[in-house]
Amino acid sequence: MMYGALIGGTYAFMSLVTFAVFAIDKRRAIRDQWRISEKALLVLCFLFGWPGGLLAMKLVRHKTQKPTFRFGVPAIALLHLAGWIAVAMVAWS
Repeated sequence: MMYGALIGGTYAFMSLVTFAVFAIDKRRAIRDQWRISEKALLVLCFLFGWPGGLLAMKLVRHKTQKPTFRFGVPAIALLHLAGWIAVAMVAWS
């Protein structure tokens, strides 16, 4: 059960970080300032931050028109979910 809390905490923390970085990048885009790279945003999504990335795309309306994000972030989410299903299947077998 300890692992569940650690994993959940990691997702929560990385989601907050990812949401904040998406919001900062959106603000910088509006102000025509130096931007955070798309690669960095996607890496944050991959490193357990995809829930925050999806939420930021919806609430902050950032990167919603880019196919790399419109399809890439949900693909990262599906990859994570498939990985956890595989872990569960191994653990319960």
